[in-house]
Amino acid sequence: MLAKKLPVIIYIHGGSFCLGDKVSSVTTMPHVFTRNGFVFVSIDYRLSPAVHFPAHVQDVASAIAWIHRSIGRYGGDPNRIFLLGHSAGAQLAALVSTDQRYLFWHGLSLKTVSGVVLLDGGALDVAASLLTDKRRPVKSPAFGSNPAVWRQASPIYHVKEGRNIPPFLIYYLPWTIQSTEQNTKLISALRRARVPFDVHVIENKNHREINEALGNDNDPEGEQIIRFFNGLSHSRP
Repeated sequence: MLAKKLPVIIYIHGGSFCLGDKVSSVTTMPHVFTRNGFVFVSIDYRLSPAVHFPAHVQDVASAIAWIHRSIGRYGGDPNRIFLLGHSAGAQLAALVSTDQRYLFWHGLSLKTVSGVVLLDGGALDVAASLLTDKRRPVKSPAFGSNPAVWRQASPIYHVKEGRNIPPFLIYYLPWTIQSTEQNTKLISALRRARVPFDVHVIENKNHREINEALGNDNDPEGEQIIRFFNGLSHSRP
């Protein structure tokens, strides 16, 4: 008999907005989460350079909307939807959870998302990420060359108090200045907006391993994420 009303994890893969898919990025991750009482859904989105912002985040919002409508048929609870994103997927998870327009287009709100986990996300401030050398023009295959578009694509500029932004659990690696600066900016924005968050700096894994290890038994980050989601399961209004 199918279990009913289980919390739902939506996984968003990375790949610099140009690579990756919903199958190859998850390794054994689904087993760990489903064994701990979650419905696990891995999603795809269109990739650059075939498409540009905001196509990626629009696809993520469309997937969330479909899951919200349909997950009850698979034993999931549409009122307990959590996002888990790695790298570029972390940027997409953060953006769809802070800029309400994408879910609003589907008749939903930021309350649709009960919590967000970011695994070493980048492009949280797209302009700062691209303008490593301000003396030369920058054109990104995902975000183009317009600084106004870069700002719209940056989660840090959408974090405002009173927007029903869900709690965040943030992991990042301290090995590069850019990773530290990007995540620190988002943390500061969440703090100013009084959005609940927790942060862990991971020093014993690389960018790939922090994602792949979630499929391992007794992985400390995997256990933390399960506790984080379970703690939020009944706390979102």
